[in-house]
Amino acid sequence: MESLTGRIRGKAKNPKAATRSPSNMFLGLLYPILFELSALIPDPALSQESRFLYRKVSPCTSKVFRRYRFNKNEFHDLNVPLVGTVTVYDVFDCTFECLSNPLCFSVNLAVSKGAHGKLWCELLSSDKYRNSTEYKENKSSHHFAIESPCSSSPCQNEATCVTNDRDGSFECLCVKGFKGEYCERVIGSCKEAHYLFKSNVSQLVTLDLDSKPTTILCQMGDFGCGDGGWTPVMKTDGTKATFHYDAHYWSDKNEYNVPGGRTGFDSEETKLPTYWNTPFSKICLGMKISGQLRFIAFNREANSLHSLIADGTYRATSLGRNEWKKLIGAEGSLQLNCNMEGFNAVGDASDLSRARIGYIANDGQNNCDTCDSRIGFGGGGNPDDSNTCGNAASYFPDNESGFLYHRDTPCTSKDFRRYRFNKNEFHYLNVPLVGTVTVYDVFDCKFDCLSNPLCFSVNLAASKGAHGKLWCELLSSDKYRNSTEYKGNKSSHHFAIESPCSSSPCQHESTCLTNYKDGSFKCLCAKGYTGEYCDKGIRSCKEVYNLYKSSASQLVTLVLESKPTTVLCQMGDFGCGDGAWTPVMKIDGNKATFRYDSSYWSDKNEYNALGGRTGFDSEETKLPTYWNTPFSKICLGMKISGQLRFIVFNKQANSLHSLTADGTYRATSLGRNEWKKLIGAEGSLQLNCNKEGFNVVGTSSSHSKVRIGYIANQESDCHSCDSRIGFGGGGGPDNSNACGNTAAASPDNGDRYIKAMGYIVVQ
Repeated sequence: MESLTGRIRGKAKNPKAATRSPSNMFLGLLYPILFELSALIPDPALSQESRFLYRKVSPCTSKVFRRYRFNKNEFHDLNVPLVGTVTVYDVFDCTFECLSNPLCFSVNLAVSKGAHGKLWCELLSSDKYRNSTEYKENKSSHHFAIESPCSSSPCQNEATCVTNDRDGSFECLCVKGFKGEYCERVIGSCKEAHYLFKSNVSQLVTLDLDSKPTTILCQMGDFGCGDGGWTPVMKTDGTKATFHYDAHYWSDKNEYNVPGGRTGFDSEETKLPTYWNTPFSKICLGMKISGQLRFIAFNREANSLHSLIADGTYRATSLGRNEWKKLIGAEGSLQLNCNMEGFNAVGDASDLSRARIGYIANDGQNNCDTCDSRIGFGGGGNPDDSNTCGNAASYFPDNESGFLYHRDTPCTSKDFRRYRFNKNEFHYLNVPLVGTVTVYDVFDCKFDCLSNPLCFSVNLAASKGAHGKLWCELLSSDKYRNSTEYKGNKSSHHFAIESPCSSSPCQHESTCLTNYKDGSFKCLCAKGYTGEYCDKGIRSCKEVYNLYKSSASQLVTLVLESKPTTVLCQMGDFGCGDGAWTPVMKIDGNKATFRYDSSYWSDKNEYNALGGRTGFDSEETKLPTYWNTPFSKICLGMKISGQLRFIVFNKQANSLHSLTADGTYRATSLGRNEWKKLIGAEGSLQLNCNKEGFNVVGTSSSHSKVRIGYIANQESDCHSCDSRIGFGGGGGPDNSNACGNTAAASPDNGDRYIKAMGYIVVQ
């Protein structure tokens, strides 16, 4: 070992060549090389620039050094970005070159020498513990890594182990759903995630439920329920029978459509394992009607929602009728008596209005025998057994003028209107029935429909039965609302009240709803469209925010270049200011996808559009909003070690593409301190040049440059800039850093090689 150490010292003609910072070095497995390699490095206590996410040391001296042991992994290769490639005579030269480079953490070394008697040696920017998926067998090379405390696999549940080899410690970077020093503890609710991440940004989080990972969209911040992290449990569609009062899902522990728990406040029904696993002290109930979201929240201690509902026992609440009616808005309607509310609310007559969670009421009687009105979730019973979530009310409710359904009183011989029915021979509409009768002819069938305020069309038998009568089905909807259920059928004819919807006024596959009282209609737009006839495509999250007035982050379909694109619109103030923000790009500083010279900055090609649905995570994306969405504000965010930071500024543009694609420099005036906020206390820049904006390049294009950001130099010009903070980075001193902070050559807060996950959203 003495001769080896002496040989290494003799090679280091430049003192900097023997410098080796001691963070982020890791152990290879298989078996160790039988030697130790010494590099001369300063004691960290002697360094004034000890604050660093990576290694930061001064030139070595002959008095202070540490020993590093390399482990050999035969016939393996680690495929990560290189910090350099050299040719060497043997393994000692290769590992010494690694120790001499502060960005090197492991090496790949050729198995056999080339024509000149040398071996190629790749100096690697990471190790196999952080990049296990890129560590593979390879017949042409061996892999060498510095011995690490991570070799004992202390981090559990597929966490990543990161070494600090200044002091021989390590840190576990937990995968979603786990926490703790060794990532040994599971996250069981969004409240825990909110406390852990300190974030008001709604995001996908993996919870461990029944010892099984379940990924859901945690709603963070105050979107209408109050501040904090809210765990989704169920989404119920009032037009479907899935979660009818009598459905088994209320009493069992079976999930339903778990992926629906990832998509926010949309129309995908779901029942998650949180229904029977997640204890709570508050519950928030929401209803969306015509795109408008409304919430009510109240305190309730329970082991789970299942514990309140599954046994069918009535458990009272005391919110009051006006609070429950807030879920409906101005149209809310209830009868005046009984006034029973809570969980498993059922009157004395179980065939009438009831709700798993909600409020039921009666007309003038002093009991709960014949409740004909309700607001709630898991509904059932008359007057509309098909309404499983919402408001059903008849027989003198308190708001006759408003109803979510057709709400005339039964017709009489003195007061009725004439309706013209259109006949559709040999067709059948398969929707929930409001009744079945036997009649002598089509006139009786139509009259029974007109006499029932919930009937909008009928199916009538094509031929009479044994008793000379026809069966007649009274239907709760029409073919315009339920076009997919309208089909040919040899045994029946379909009759529907003449409707203005017959001319198909609603565009882009929207649903046409008729108001049979006055002959008007309303278009319920498909995702991505708005306007009276659903003729206008929605192009930004700001339009969605202005349309629905919701502060809840949600998946929204935008229409860009006549093509639907679904994105997660970030609503409310999560760090960029109030309103709605349209996602444009997400950039991983460790990857080359969006480096300065990437074609993605100049072209109009999308990249991984699905990444636009997943919020502030590590999935890179470039969306069509990059070249389609105009804005007046831009917000830039970086995530470093789980910490999100944002800066926002005013900038009018037709699109981000219009600012960056042509390569022209366009200045901003935020100042160095504002840009450094993206990094936090570790931010570092040189003191001169101070050029910022879009397409920021000094006079030497081989040095630091960014598509959006800030560059600086230690000299009094912009020729050889060695520091930058920004997005779409490139050039020395670290060309591999596409997003984050790179700084060398006397910056104001020490050398930095910080790679961040970057986010660009606009408004």
